[in-house]
Amino acid sequence: GPEIPAALKYYNPRGQATGMFASICRRRLLRLCQIPFGTGAIPSDALPHCHSLATIADAPVSEPCAALVSCGLSPAAAVAHRLPIRSTAKADAVRALLRSYGFTDAEVADLVRRLSQILSVDPDRIRPKLDLFASLGVKPRRLARYPALLTRSLDKHLVPCIQFLRNILSTDEDVCLAISRTPRALSAGLEKIMRPALDTLRRLGLPDESISKLVVIEMGVLMMSPDRICQIFEALKELGLGVTEKRFPYGIRALCCISREKWLHRVALYRSFGVSEGELQRAFKKQPNIVNF
Repeated sequence: GPEIPAALKYYNPRGQATGMFASICRRRLLRLCQIPFGTGAIPSDALPHCHSLATIADAPVSEPCAALVSCGLSPAAAVAHRLPIRSTAKADAVRALLRSYGFTDAEVADLVRRLSQILSVDPDRIRPKLDLFASLGVKPRRLARYPALLTRSLDKHLVPCIQFLRNILSTDEDVCLAISRTPRALSAGLEKIMRPALDTLRRLGLPDESISKLVVIEMGVLMMSPDRICQIFEALKELGLGVTEKRFPYGIRALCCISREKWLHRVALYRSFGVSEGELQRAFKKQPNIVNF
């Protein structure tokens, strides 16, 4: 048979052939070398002893995978989820329910890709939550971005949190905007996270009007610890931005998006380009988002 090039021989670090493994590799390589170029026919004994691509492709799709595929996921993605669906009828009912509330096929696929367990939830437990969000005007595409909200308790979490937001904001339209911009913030614990954050904003002197504006543009502030909020207020004061100024909420939003380490790095970067402290303060007061560029 044809000679195997020396560079293709398998050796261990000490330069000795690796016994049986090397022998197997050589035999398979010899078989491959005997195949005429361009035929594409590979002998079965020249391949490792594993499932062939044809076997995988021809294998029947399990019911759980079929349910995921029917929601728009690729077969490979469906297999990767390994979702223990006990009732495909329930999965079909959940999919039908989502579509009846205006979810497009793409949004259903996105939602299931992020939270495939939703297909195992009783549709009657999901429907009241969809009604609640629909009453506020929250679009399906926003819920598809953070579907974990549909798994939270309606009476113990979602309703109390939304009532909490209504007490801060003036209209349900503002509540809808706040949730739509930062849906994950609604998953935060009300008593342990959201309320302490609000109390800290008020304690530091932020007017209620500014708090309302801040929650609408960045509800993520209600997920922050009191210590982190205090750090942001100190940083804004160092930049010459007063707590009663109209741009103060935008300054908080800008610093919410980056850690203190990144913030200091950005300041150092601007200073390295010759920007003075006064110039940086004036620029930040005019456009707080410069720290996110």
